[in-house]
Amino acid sequence: MIIGKIIGGLGNQMFQYAFYRYLSELKHTELKLDLSSFGSYTLHNGYELKKVFGIESELSTSLDHARLKSRFPLLFRLESKILNKNLLFGQQHILERNFFINEKVFNADFQDFYIEGYFQTERYLQNIEKEIRSTFSFCTDLTSQEQSLLSGTCVSIHIRGGDYLNNAINKRLFGDICSREYYQRAIAHIKQHVQNPHFLVFTNDLDHACDLLNGEVFSIIDYNKGIDSYRDMFLMSHCKHNIIANSSFSWWGAWLNDFSEKIVIAPEKWINTNRINQVDIIPQSWSKVSL
Repeated sequence: MIIGKIIGGLGNQMFQYAFYRYLSELKHTELKLDLSSFGSYTLHNGYELKKVFGIESELSTSLDHARLKSRFPLLFRLESKILNKNLLFGQQHILERNFFINEKVFNADFQDFYIEGYFQTERYLQNIEKEIRSTFSFCTDLTSQEQSLLSGTCVSIHIRGGDYLNNAINKRLFGDICSREYYQRAIAHIKQHVQNPHFLVFTNDLDHACDLLNGEVFSIIDYNKGIDSYRDMFLMSHCKHNIIANSSFSWWGAWLNDFSEKIVIAPEKWINTNRINQVDIIPQSWSKVSL
């Protein structure tokens, strides 16, 4: 049995689920999800995989956690390596320290463990891509208004302000990467390779978006809020091309875009630290803008 912890916004939940699904199939063992952290998690919109994609998963219990999860979480985070077997209590609790996981976990000789992390890399998706694309099929359809909006050669631009500007920790880690210069270079690249692009701007911060894109002609999408926020990802996936932010939300919007000739532009740097290996987060077929 594998117990996978799910936490964060929709994009993070998708990365986590995709990896846990891959690992459970590789190990030929059942997968349970731990949703217990959402009880005290007030950011975003809670657990969304069931509502957005209709994913039905077995949930872990407190007894499962007691058997596999470390009983000293603070000490575990300070002292553990990527692969940690707590021999004193016979527990297997694995913590991902980067966007990818140590290869040792795939060759470990035990089948039952608790695992947590973010797993933001395409490396694992490549092995079960058809399954993941089928699983992440939105439980919704385009409205007539959205169909009209998406006519022509639509290019999504994702601009994340809000918590990337107002939250001190997020600003330190993720802020100032997708700058005005980043979007200028990305838009210039699209105009050079795409005829008559129609830019659709998806944002949670209209003033910030207008400031960054001053002088550009675009349509703004800022009305999908709260429990309807996922529709931004849904619409991004229906655009022909994508300019993403350093956000797992627009990463997935671009990855789910199945246009065979799509151009996806992403920032070369994902996070403002060298402590986390970022080398595998952007697929090789996407274009990176360096600043």
